[in-house]
Amino acid sequence: MWFPFQDLQYRRPARAAADGLYDSVVRRSRDPRFYVDFSVADTVSGRFDLLMLNAFLVFERLKSFHGPMAGPLRDALWKRMIRDMDHSMRELGVGDLSVGKKIKKVARGFYGRVEAFERGLADTGSDQPLRAALERNLYAGQAVDAAVLDGMARVVRSAQAHLRAVSDRRLASGDIDWPDLPSRPAPAARSVDHVA
Repeated sequence: MWFPFQDLQYRRPARAAADGLYDSVVRRSRDPRFYVDFSVADTVSGRFDLLMLNAFLVFERLKSFHGPMAGPLRDALWKRMIRDMDHSMRELGVGDLSVGKKIKKVARGFYGRVEAFERGLADTGSDQPLRAALERNLYAGQAVDAAVLDGMARVVRSAQAHLRAVSDRRLASGDIDWPDLPSRPAPAARSVDHVA
């Protein structure tokens, strides 16, 4: 039989691990190559969208993390992310009365992204669903070179594979790393119309 207090002994280590995991997501999302080489918009919205993508990848890895600390760690990471968003919104001047509503909207948006990215990654035969999810949820419909979109899809799949190989012990300690970003994607060849 399971009792709620059984999770209590794991809450403190889960919070510490969640802090480490979230810090790694933030560091990854601040890598300037995403903005220079992979055309992510260097704006509040662009940085937020990239943070959501990298957070999704960590939560995706946590789905296969089992044991008594699994639930507390997922909960602690979610709460850590929400706390950071709350703080960021207040720093941007969002009023106290509006923060709660905006956080709920962000949470709904995150779950929508999760569904889109999961569908994209589930199709191993084609990157088209993943590219579509990235175009909509990372690039917000902006025009992006096809080679950049392909490169970003490879970055996401590489990160997923890399995080899946991270041991549960490292995950429980909050100590994860990320794969190196590839060099700048080559621009897609453009067709040229010849006038006779």
